[in-house]
Amino acid sequence: MGARLCCEEEETELDTVKVMQLMSGPSGMDLMELPSDVPADKAVLFDGKLTGKWRKQIDNSNVGIIKMAEIEWDPSFFQNQTSALRQVDATTMIMKLESQEHTAKVSLSGQMSITWSDGEVWLRR
Repeated sequence: MGARLCCEEEETELDTVKVMQLMSGPSGMDLMELPSDVPADKAVLFDGKLTGKWRKQIDNSNVGIIKMAEIEWDPSFFQNQTSALRQVDATTMIMKLESQEHTAKVSLSGQMSITWSDGEVWLRR
């Protein structure tokens, strides 16, 4: 009874992170801020143009389906269910796969393709 609880006011700083997405607009490519309720891993890559099924150029085998900012692997290609994708600039993206990052160049003109740094090429189905 009669115990008093006292505490000192503690100042803390909160870091604010803005999530930006590269989008095509009337004047070319523009950086647009995503609403704060959209997680970075749910951003749309390359204005949604990569969304869909992808295959390997060399043997036409299924790779997986790109949705938002991740690839859902075809079970015949890779056992991991999904991997995160991140757009770096207008033609480059990075994939995180088993704690390693892999870089790719993206071509959106003609036959859409993703060319990985190891030389593997994926084509849109």
